[in-house]
Amino acid sequence: MPYLIYKINGEEYTYLEEFDNYREARDRVRALRAEGAGEASDSGSGGGTVRLIFAEDRDEAVSLLSEKRSAPILKEWEK
Repeated sequence: MPYLIYKINGEEYTYLEEFDNYREARDRVRALRAEGAGEASDSGSGGGTVRLIFAEDRDEAVSLLSEKRSAPILKEWEK
């Protein structure tokens, strides 16, 4: 299964790249995030979030990325 990189703006998922190797994918995501942080500070626009996902194909990746997760249950000492 490939590692897929997506840019997320609200409910819009834009496919960017695909990698077979996790380390290459991770390094590319970090580089994209660093570029995005520099652009956001220069232009003032957010530009979205870059995410890495491990999925069978693009359809499954978008499905996994769009899932709404429930909030974690806080333990008593975490409150």
